[in-house]
Amino acid sequence: MESGDFAWVIDGEKKIVIERKSVADFVNSVRDGRLETQLTNLEQFEEPYLFIHGNFKSLYYVPYAKQWKTAHTVGSLCSVAARYDVKMIQFDTAPQLYHAIFKIKEMVGKGKKVKSVKHKKVKSSTNPLYDIYLSLPGVGDKRAQKLLEAYPKLSDLITDYKNNALKIKLPKVTLEALNFL
Repeated sequence: MESGDFAWVIDGEKKIVIERKSVADFVNSVRDGRLETQLTNLEQFEEPYLFIHGNFKSLYYVPYAKQWKTAHTVGSLCSVAARYDVKMIQFDTAPQLYHAIFKIKEMVGKGKKVKSVKHKKVKSSTNPLYDIYLSLPGVGDKRAQKLLEAYPKLSDLITDYKNNALKIKLPKVTLEALNFL
């Protein structure tokens, strides 16, 4: 995709574009200059977002980020906020980020301006796919477990959804979210 990792077309035009970055990817993108290009590209859309997930303290354990200091983090985040017309939100975990992706789409699709995103409480597990399933609207712990059993690969769930061949029954709100994956 030219701009962003997620994009939605509403009323025939691309309106919502989200660039997703882990904190390590954010640092790498700042260092190699990619972030500036990505943010400039995002600005052409009506609803551009930069979603960052993870904790900047975790960079201590990333070998190529050893020289990255707190001042670099603060300066880079402030630079993004001051120089670009892109909404930036940081999430502690990937499940929170994925839940926010669906929430943003829902709010903008209803014509609402997005000022803040409240996300459901998502417990983090050792299985990232379980966390992604749990972050889908209408999916709680039991349904996430069933999805994980029926679909150990996210791509299989998406394929079955698109072919109207789902192995388990899902609520309408979940099906609408799957439409955008």
